[in-house]
Amino acid sequence: MQLGGLEEETSPEEVCALAAIDHRGKEEAVERAKEFFMTYACMVPTGLPELPEPWLLGLTNILWGLRQPHWHRLPFFIGRLEMQEGALLLQFAQELREPEPRITIWDRIRFTVNACLYPSRWRKLKPRDQVRILNVYAFEDKISDAASHTRSARRTHAQRF
Repeated sequence: MQLGGLEEETSPEEVCALAAIDHRGKEEAVERAKEFFMTYACMVPTGLPELPEPWLLGLTNILWGLRQPHWHRLPFFIGRLEMQEGALLLQFAQELREPEPRITIWDRIRFTVNACLYPSRWRKLKPRDQVRILNVYAFEDKISDAASHTRSARRTHAQRF
């Protein structure tokens, strides 16, 4: 999938896997993001607590960077945020509900935000994050394999007697 001319660099599965890895500071990141939206956008979007911690940490800086330097608030209201297939969906309160056949300013904001977020389908994963994904899921596979082996051994033991 292309995003405003950018080619996909990372699979949706990899982005979701990295997002699912436990992040200990998520509650604090959610609170900081809520405070940002209340202060600079006057509206806290729904879906904020469901976003991955790295996105919560980066999103506010990305959005703040989109405004003109002399502006003291964001020039748009975001009504809803949602992660879907490794991409951030943004729903703007000012946006018309009917889809338009052309690329709108809202689409351009979506392109920019998704291209700047990390992890993202449009950015390569850092080697350390690739290792984190492999380690977490390899460990889970070992636990799953061990549990299967234990169940199999119990059945074999029970059949003997």
